[in-house]
Amino acid sequence: MTSPRPVQFDSGGAFSRPPPATLALMIVTAVVSVLAMADVGYGTKGWLAANLAFAPSQVFALKLWTPFSYLFLASDPWNLVFYEMGFFFFASPLERSWGQGRFLLYFLVTGIGSVLLLTALAFLLPGLMAVPIQAAWVAGEALLLAFILTNWNATIYLFVFPVRAPHMLLFSVSMPALYALMGAWQQFLAILLALGIGYLMLKPRGLSPRRGWLHLRAWWIEKQIKRRARHLQVVPPPENDRDDHEPPKKPKYLN
Repeated sequence: MTSPRPVQFDSGGAFSRPPPATLALMIVTAVVSVLAMADVGYGTKGWLAANLAFAPSQVFALKLWTPFSYLFLASDPWNLVFYEMGFFFFASPLERSWGQGRFLLYFLVTGIGSVLLLTALAFLLPGLMAVPIQAAWVAGEALLLAFILTNWNATIYLFVFPVRAPHMLLFSVSMPALYALMGAWQQFLAILLALGIGYLMLKPRGLSPRRGWLHLRAWWIEKQIKRRARHLQVVPPPENDRDDHEPPKKPKYLN
């Protein structure tokens, strides 16, 4: 896999305040997740989590907000802690380097796009229908991928152990792969989709809304030209208009 050119990140210091968009995502995720956990133990026994979590079956049940709302829901305390750590250590430098717009676009496109593709695949693989997808795995892995591919020579501290960025990428993918061997392949498929979308957005001349719009517009113009040209036909020149010594005239399009 060819990585893009390394970018020097402004980390802002080890324990500095996260930039605005990252901080907002961390706060919203913490509030929603804690409320959902409290609802499981002392409220309606999980109604809130059931209506915010994503599974392909939720979309077919017309809960069309779940591909977005699941991004702010952690299912348990450990899941929440690791998700928040991912925001703090990997999303913060991404936002400082890219700016809020590009960072939020990447977060939403990888997080939402991957589960929408998973929903489409559920037509072919019915086993995907009822499996809840964890945002900490899907969106978290996509954020880690962005940090690593744009800062390839970085050293990341895993707890107290220094790990090179390429090795961290291998470690982060191998963990869900082991869960896939235990039968949780649905989660692993969602992660692979998120990583694929993230890589296409990060590589040179990769996916972008503007480039996608230009391709779509070019396709539409070409289609309109072909449609309007259907009534045209090639009409050869009359024989009496051509001298025997003249070369044959090119056919003309007549409207």
